[in-house]
Order: sequence, then C-alpha cells, then structure tokens
Amino acid sequence: MRLPLPLIAALLSAQAWAGVLDDCTQSQPDTPAIAACLQQRHADIRKQLQAQEDKTLDAMRKLDAATDGRFHAARELRRARQAYEAYRRQHCGWVEASYASGNGAGRARLACEIDLDTQRLAELGRQS
Repeated sequence: MRLPLPLIAALLSAQAWAGVLDDCTQSQPDTPAIAACLQQRHADIRKQLQAQEDKTLDAMRKLDAATDGRFHAARELRRARQAYEAYRRQHCGWVEASYASGNGAGRARLACEIDLDTQRLAELGRQS
C-alpha cells in the first residue's frame, strides 16, 4: 500500500507540532516539575525575545537613519510588536479557554506563549 505524499509529509512533520508542552511533559516526572519546566522556559524565551527585539529595533533605527526615515522601519517594528503581543494574548487566551477551565489550562496557555515567542524570536533573527 502506498501512502499519499501529503500524509507522509504530515507524519514526518508531526514532531514539529509537538511544542514545549510536550517537551516538558516528556522530560519531567510529575505535574509540579512540568509546571516548573514551563516557567523556566517562559522566563528564558522572554529574556531572549526582549534582547532580540532590542537588537532588531536598533538595526531598524540605523536603517531609518541611513534612509532619512523614508521607510519608518523602527515605527513599523514597534507597531508589529504591539500587534504581536495582542495576537499572543488573544490566541493563547483562546487556547486556555478551549480547556474549559479543566486541568492543564494554565500550562497550555503558558506553552502557547512560549511556542509563539519562539517563532517570533526566529523571525526577528532572520530580519535583523
């Protein structure tokens, strides 16, 4: 039996969908340790993201200076940051709500924030 190519691609990329919640769940022995793992990862990624945002903003300010501000790169980055933060808050709020206040809702929200921040960090790294 031959599997269709989209199914093969989906199966191969399933690990990429796992995210930090699965990482912490698989590497920690119990719920308190999973929560601690998520808290540490959250603190780490927030620190890294803040540093990368500052670095990227500095690069955009230099670009604005070199182009006499014609492109407003720093302003657009600040607007993008605000939009991203609103998106993260709303999206991860929905993820938490989807647990219907069940067990793990807070961990799911935190993992959502970590996963989105990790993606944003990578994107900012490509742009600066």
